Amino acid sequence: MEKPKTADGMLAKGLRILIALADHPDGEGVSQIAREVGVPVSTAHRLLGGMMPLGFVSFEPERRRYHLGLRMFELSQRVASRRRLSDVAGPAMQRAVKASGETTLLAVRAGEELVYVERVEGQHLAQIVGYPGERHGWLHCTALGKSLLAFLPAEEQEELIDRLRLERLTPRTITDPNRLREELALSRERGYAVNDEELEEGICAIGVPIMDSRGRPVASMSIATLTFRYLAKELEQFVPLLLKDTREISMQLQ
Repeated sequence: MEKPKTADGMLAKGLRILIALADHPDGEGVSQIAREVGVPVSTAHRLLGGMMPLGFVSFEPERRRYHLGLRMFELSQRVASRRRLSDVAGPAMQRAVKASGETTLLAVRAGEELVYVERVEGQHLAQIVGYPGERHGWLHCTALGKSLLAFLPAEEQEELIDRLRLERLTPRTITDPNRLREELALSRERGYAVNDEELEEGICAIGVPIMDSRGRPVASMSIATLTFRYLAKELEQFVPLLLKDTREISMQLQ
């Protein structure tokens, strides 16, 4: 099957226009941008206009110049923030692995999905999966996801619960919204969340949130293991270590 030609597609042209605008911090006219990108002026004008409602491009009518929009700044800040989060959390994750011997994971929430940011492998041959960049919608049945949900403001948490698809993955998965609310309230009260074979049979985990300066969960860190090495209750011995380290991470991020 012939591969789709994407190098000269409209998406590629739009991205090249954004790259060109980045070289003009004071803005630039459509004719010059079209020349630099190698497209007709009409095409450049159409692509620039299409990116304006999304905030990727702004227009200065007095000088007829286009600029990179605030959305580009927001996205770059998110990338920088996650990179900083990984750098700050790295030593704490290493300490958790050294203390427990088990895999330690760092994740953030993107809407109704969980996104893995970092992973430090445990000291055993049998490992827990979950690699940076992977995402899934299992907020309701992971220690990482539940710790992110539990510490949200009540109204925001309720809106999310209403949107979540509470899929049953094991006999222990919580699929009832009211039962999930109770579980999140318990997690908030004790300061950490537990996954006791809810995502996959034979796997358990504990998760602790990382809070920002406003008291919102920006990430979560967990220790995950196979139940023949630790039961969920036994894994809770590492909660004090996670709580101490996540508090330090939170302070460094502020």
